[in-house]
This record gives sequence, C-alpha cells and structure tokens, in this order.
Amino acid sequence: MNLANLEGSSQPVNEILAPALQHIQEHYAEPLELDALASLSLLSPSHFIRTFKKYLGCTPHEYVLQYRLRQSKHLLQTTADSIETIAEKCGFNSASHFARAFKHVNHMTPTDFRHLDF
Repeated sequence: MNLANLEGSSQPVNEILAPALQHIQEHYAEPLELDALASLSLLSPSHFIRTFKKYLGCTPHEYVLQYRLRQSKHLLQTTADSIETIAEKCGFNSASHFARAFKHVNHMTPTDFRHLDF
C-alpha cells in the first residue's frame, strides 16, 4: 500500500495514518475502538474517518475487516486450526460472524476456501 503524499496533502498520509495502521496490524485480533485509533493519529473520530477514506478508499471499519479476513486466509492455508480458533485469532466475535463475513467478501465459506488447491 502506497501511503506517500497523495492528492497534494501538505503532510504525507503515512505520517497521519501510520500509527493507526500499525496499531491495527499489531492488534487486529483484539477489539479496536474508533476513538483510540483516531487518537493515535491525533484526529477527531469524524476527521479520522474522512482522512482514512480519502487516502485508503475505505472506512477504518472496512479496513479492519479486510485486514482480519486477509489474516484468516493465511491461517486457513497454513494451519489446521479450527474455524472457531481462526475466528478468535483474527478478532471475530464468533465463528458464525467470521463465516458470514468471509462468505460475503469471498463468495465461499472458510471451509471451502481451505479446500482449494493453491
């Protein structure tokens, strides 16, 4: 992801959003609060959402969901962990919430994804 000075901003976006993005990457398995992420970037929650969407093309919530789903794909491919364990490791409240989100984005269940040949 290129976070270099986009759309003529006076500050490179990586300086604005980097602390929040790093926090997401390091703590994606934990509950993440919008207020806490915004404060890491020294922005109000509403300005944080606008800035995030402007530079990354999605909301912080969408980004966290996508990040968690990417991590879950890696675990589905590289471990024999149960769907429940992967859901927990990736910060989902339940295996059913994980499965619904995974299927909505990937058009297949986590189990079907695990059985694909790569």
